[in-house]
Amino acid sequence: VLVTPSLVLTAAHCLYYPAGRDWYPVQAVGFSAGRLGDAPQLQAKAVDYRTGAAFDPNDKTQVKNMTYDWGLITLDRPLGEEVGYFGVANLERDGFAALRERATGFVRAGYNSVNLKSAALDWSCAVDGFFQDWELIQHRCPIQLGDSGGPILALLPEGPAIIGVQSGRLATRTNWWGTAVPASAFYQSIGFTKSGQL
Repeated sequence: VLVTPSLVLTAAHCLYYPAGRDWYPVQAVGFSAGRLGDAPQLQAKAVDYRTGAAFDPNDKTQVKNMTYDWGLITLDRPLGEEVGYFGVANLERDGFAALRERATGFVRAGYNSVNLKSAALDWSCAVDGFFQDWELIQHRCPIQLGDSGGPILALLPEGPAIIGVQSGRLATRTNWWGTAVPASAFYQSIGFTKSGQL
């Protein structure tokens, strides 16, 4: 998802090629801003990308590692000037209660293995807050294979804002939770200052 005119947010593990045990070369990475049937609409190529520095792509199921599972892709042209881009709320643990009071709801968005041709929006997304022991957002938004890298959005009076990026899922015998890296993990890497200025 675009977070500035030429910067795309995703999960770090989406930029890793497990069979080759290496990161995709930047020239193999691109971004399509929407689809119409089988045809991608506006497209751009990546010129660079970066990920959470401590992320280990060979250990992506370990919860502590999930906290670094974010990536930012720099595009060769500012697609966001043509199609728009989402704001990002610098969500930290101690600010969640106040954000939940202001939000009218939460939405998970993205393309997945069930719906490859159009973005899936889950309007019944429930965000519980942060896991007690990890800097990860805990949610109960339905997720499918391929949803990683999609945004979790808060519906705020000033408009929707990204609060995190979908990373994975944790499960016990009787329950499950989605995990999302909070925006505070990558906020300054986007180029924002703490006050929200680019």
